Amino acid sequence: MKVFKKIIAWAILSIILQIGGLYILDNFVFKHSSDFKSEKIELSKDKTKDIKATIPSGAKDVNVSYDGKYLTYSQDNNLYIQDTKTGTNTQVKTENNGEILYYKWLSDRDRLIMAKKVEKDGEKKIQLVTYNPKDSSETAATENNEDICTYQEGMEVRKVSESTITGVYYIDLYKGGLKSIVYRIDINGTLTKVQLQTNILGNMQIIPHEDRLIYEDKVDGRFFVTNPNKQLKFNSNKKLTLLGIDRKDVIYMGELNGDKVTTITYGKISEDTSSWKKVTLDSVVNCNDLYFSNQGEILLNDNLKGSVKNLMTGKEIEYEGKLIQIKDDFIATMDNKGKLTYKNLDKK
Repeated sequence: MKVFKKIIAWAILSIILQIGGLYILDNFVFKHSSDFKSEKIELSKDKTKDIKATIPSGAKDVNVSYDGKYLTYSQDNNLYIQDTKTGTNTQVKTENNGEILYYKWLSDRDRLIMAKKVEKDGEKKIQLVTYNPKDSSETAATENNEDICTYQEGMEVRKVSESTITGVYYIDLYKGGLKSIVYRIDINGTLTKVQLQTNILGNMQIIPHEDRLIYEDKVDGRFFVTNPNKQLKFNSNKKLTLLGIDRKDVIYMGELNGDKVTTITYGKISEDTSSWKKVTLDSVVNCNDLYFSNQGEILLNDNLKGSVKNLMTGKEIEYEGKLIQIKDDFIATMDNKGKLTYKNLDKK
């Protein structure tokens, strides 16, 4: 009888230990890895088909969203969004009747980032928001919709550089009087002022996977990087300009002859700039004719030939009409009647 009771006791103890072990594994060890979520995976679609958009005569600043679903343009001091599949136009009206000072498409989603001037408590303020064209809704970039700053007459929002990977925004404000100010908004919406090593800011751009900003001193042509603050030096006796940074954190610098690019130097911030690679162009080109893809490719538009050339592979794609924009997967063009057309960039 005693032996039987011992067997029962050990069996109960074993069950208790197993249940306890499973509870610990489920609630602590595998807490995060056991929460499965199903996601709808969308297969890649041909973005070039069924485009019904027409760009109005007199439209300015035409820009296409990252996947080509929408385009924006300004006309008569108003901002419009057009659905490229339906051709439907919608005027962008901000909350509180704000005046749009700056706007651009985010690089990887159908959202606009907008800086606007609003009346608040009897004063003019600048705010930063994202705008969803699907439902015309706004989302403040700052915590509790905090103002970027008080608006002063003649103040310009020159650029917003953002990383959707780190959730950080940098806003370049020019107050006039040879003074540039840059504000930073982190992923939590906290607003801070960036300490610059220049008063007159040239181009600036964030490194996508790092909370580091590269910027240019417009007066003497020096380049700096934040976090930590240091000068970015190059072994070149020619004037340089920051052309762009791709999604792989590769930085592209252009050597200039006047305001034209002659050579492209590129590499990462973690590498010595003396080891960066170089591409010497066959002829001088405008900065706006260069595009740096998320796959680390350099694309060059030739307006005279009507072609876009991949400088890494040598492949060239011809187009008709006027080039509107180069995107990662396609180019957007417009004919003389304003009809929008997309053409695939075949990278095989």
